Amino acid sequence: MKYHPPLTLSFSIPISNKAKLCYFIDNNKEAIKVLRKNINDLNINNQSRVILSDWKKELNNFVVDVDAPIISFTGVEQEGAYNTSVKPVVKISDFVFDDDSIVMSLTGAKHGEVTIDGEYEDINDGKKFTFYGFDLSKVTENIDDVYTITVKNTDLAGNVSEENIVFSINTLGSSYEIGENVVLINGKYVQLASDVRFKEINASKLVDKDTVVTVYRNGVPTVLTKGVDYDVTVTGEIDEYKVYEYYIHDDYFTADGVYEISISSVDAAGNHNSNTLQEKNADMRFAVDNTAPVVNVYGVASDERYKLPSMNVEFDTFDNLSSDVVMTVTVNNEVITPAENNGTYSIELLESRVPYNIKISSLDEAGNETIVELKNVVVSQSLIVRLWNNKPARIAFIVGVITLLLAGIRITLHIKGIRVFTRK
Repeated sequence: MKYHPPLTLSFSIPISNKAKLCYFIDNNKEAIKVLRKNINDLNINNQSRVILSDWKKELNNFVVDVDAPIISFTGVEQEGAYNTSVKPVVKISDFVFDDDSIVMSLTGAKHGEVTIDGEYEDINDGKKFTFYGFDLSKVTENIDDVYTITVKNTDLAGNVSEENIVFSINTLGSSYEIGENVVLINGKYVQLASDVRFKEINASKLVDKDTVVTVYRNGVPTVLTKGVDYDVTVTGEIDEYKVYEYYIHDDYFTADGVYEISISSVDAAGNHNSNTLQEKNADMRFAVDNTAPVVNVYGVASDERYKLPSMNVEFDTFDNLSSDVVMTVTVNNEVITPAENNGTYSIELLESRVPYNIKISSLDEAGNETIVELKNVVVSQSLIVRLWNNKPARIAFIVGVITLLLAGIRITLHIKGIRVFTRK
């Protein structure tokens, strides 16, 4: 339809259309934008009349545009997870497309705002942009992250579209954080293991059916049941890393034994994960030990007397789990260092008028302690010393002496009484 000067155009727009006007004037974008701005300022109401007779340029035609630009993504899927190179592509199209109004951003959950590397290409009624930054063969550093591409475009009629897509580059799989209580006991012997918690962190979701939690006790595995033996909570929005926090119930660690915890999983990117892999540095291994060491003493006993110039006291100790047992030996309250030969310890007791009191302590790595005491051990060739240090004999001797003394006194008094009586 052609219009000739004087240029006067009148039309009505039903308000229900919510339409926006876009004018084409000599294919001049600047003129279009100016005209559009002025039209938008006119506050058009239902059945309003717009007069454009003051415009100097010829108005060839006009359209009413009610559609926002179409934005679509290919090359990656929403919430897709990838451990290989990808090439995301965004297409923007509109009947009245304006390439000057394209706003595009790329952000990573870890990396923050990322510089966009790519190339535009003309397509029918729009543009196509291809991202080059996710070619793993060309990057020099790890780019694992949860990425969000956001695209916004306003067409020449002022219609606005904004779309985003979230995906993850995931070549390393899971990382792990060991809970504070596990850190305190990891690699150690303890009497109690409680609040066993750890986290698995992944750029992608885990495949639930492929997650296996195993507890080894003394090398014997037990596969735990989710919701029965352990619980797991998941946090992390669509554009964030996923955090899986595991809690193993305390009653799994009551019996003495060496425990090792293994968590294996498969993520949406296809990575097979395990905390036991050396590069993960997330081993969880500890020993629960509530049994005190055993101490055996050979060849000596409390309250015994030995007619010897000297004697060796031999003893050994062992623990059900710990191989590093601390031995402490005191003789008459003096700490001494015993000799050791193939796990057997010995101390030498020399002849003495003073009895020996011996204390042997064995302390395992979990803090369990066994104390053996040998009291009143006499080593002497002297009969008097041996008898004197024999408490029952010593008491009998004293009682006997007292009895003899009393008997002697009684006899003496008796004799004296007879003599006195005879003199009278």
